[in-house]
Amino acid sequence: MLSALNQTHDDRYTPDSYTKLANSLNAFYEITQIDVLFYSFTGVLVYRGDIITDNKVVQKTLDPEHFGKSIIFPIILNNQVWGFTMCSSAKSSNHRIQVSKEYLSNLFNSHFANRQDLTAQVLEPLTDEQLTKINYLSTLLQLKSSANNVLPIATAEDPQVRTSTEKFEAIRSIKEATNYICENLTSQLTLSTVAEHVFLSPSYLSRIFKKYMDINFINYINQQKIAHAQRELF
Repeated sequence: MLSALNQTHDDRYTPDSYTKLANSLNAFYEITQIDVLFYSFTGVLVYRGDIITDNKVVQKTLDPEHFGKSIIFPIILNNQVWGFTMCSSAKSSNHRIQVSKEYLSNLFNSHFANRQDLTAQVLEPLTDEQLTKINYLSTLLQLKSSANNVLPIATAEDPQVRTSTEKFEAIRSIKEATNYICENLTSQLTLSTVAEHVFLSPSYLSRIFKKYMDINFINYINQQKIAHAQRELF
């Protein structure tokens, strides 16, 4: 999978560097017996000696049902959020993992010791409230991006007006649907039940979801349930 890094990695951080990081994280696991992974926002996952770039494998590995209870530490590289380290808390207390933050900080600092152009920092773990806000912000930004592309209103007879009105109505319906989903994640959610709540046909809701959220309805539900499960595991 290393060849794929040529398209995905930060050009300051080479495939060989990811290999060294994988070895360092394995050493962390051997010393602490805490399962750990690292995910870069460039799309690279480092886990158990493997460097993974396939999106499906990345999603499966990050799924809390696969990785289990965990604590997430954001990683800063040169004052920018670079990714995060996820430590399993299934067999360790939160206090023990908090103490391990010092080890992780030393690990990343020593990893870049020979690179004067790179400095790393491990932040305090994300709280469940912060994860909720991040998830909510992501949804809002997706809808805002769609709303900003609405054509300007001219006259009532202008076809552009009808297009703009339809788009605003679609986005309003999606907001109502996503709010309902977030409030009922522990219930049985289907396309039909959500569509009924927002007074739309299931086929129309499915179509506008894909168009304006750039994700199909079922995948969105699954993402929200995974995020909810992750928060509950803290």
